[in-house]
Amino acid sequence: MIFGMNVPRRLGLFVVGAASGQVAARYEPASRKVSGPPAGMFSRKSFQPVLCHEAPLCISAGSSACIVPPSENKSYHEVLLSASSEIFMQNSIILIPNLISTVECKQLMEAAECRVKAGPDGRVYHGQDVLQSFWGAGLRLLGIAKADQDNLQVDPLERLPVKYLGAEAERLSKAILEERVLAFFEKELPEVAEQLFGRSSGLAELQPSFSNNEPAVNRYVAGGEFPAHKDGYAISILILLSETGAFAGGGTSFWQQSRFSSLQRLDRHLGEEFVLHPHRGMGVLFNGKLSHAGRRTESGLRHVFVASFSLSPPPKI
Repeated sequence: MIFGMNVPRRLGLFVVGAASGQVAARYEPASRKVSGPPAGMFSRKSFQPVLCHEAPLCISAGSSACIVPPSENKSYHEVLLSASSEIFMQNSIILIPNLISTVECKQLMEAAECRVKAGPDGRVYHGQDVLQSFWGAGLRLLGIAKADQDNLQVDPLERLPVKYLGAEAERLSKAILEERVLAFFEKELPEVAEQLFGRSSGLAELQPSFSNNEPAVNRYVAGGEFPAHKDGYAISILILLSETGAFAGGGTSFWQQSRFSSLQRLDRHLGEEFVLHPHRGMGVLFNGKLSHAGRRTESGLRHVFVASFSLSPPPKI
């Protein structure tokens, strides 16, 4: 059974589990700020679900997106950003509830905070992540001492690569990506795995190549945000580690992908923008050609596990 939302375009969507009716993630257009899901949202006429039996996917009237919730034979939600979609590969976001536990969320957060308290080593400010050594060179030209540079807050977003967070965090990260994410593709989306990697099994045997300084924990404080971009790798995953009450703002913006490859670099200018607010521990998976951005954190402290990677055959010995 497939649910769409028959809501005005400006109201956006709320992702709801098929079995329990619990909200799995909050989903809204960028122009509308929502502090939390409204009580009794589905009792309102504007939020009445539409049952679609005649098509494998549905796009609700007055909106360009819909949600396909879990069913008896699948364990994930799919958010469709457009009528022109292909599972995971085009205008499709996969949501895996409880991909990691609350205990594991806390483990990664605590490892990140320990790294922060230990000093500047293993901490990558967003400006440095993008510009690498340019910032440090600029400070040296200005005559700022290294001690001052270490204590200077470059950006309210820091990236803490897992490789600097200790052996336990590294093991957990590896387990998340190999034993859960890749196993998910093998079990639930083998045809997608075949498209991406030329095989639908034994994915953990392939050699991963990650985006710069990933996998990592992104640490946002007030004012922290990540500008719109495309990762350019086969798979991108985000997992909110913080409790939703630990911060205000945040969320991830996504833009519809154009059907025409020549226009895809203009997606965030031409496509509609949606904002996803996942629950803690939920895996958010999407393809590397999907434009997205980390929305501004207004207050509090927000931690997000991030990884973008592709797979290739291991080098021959």
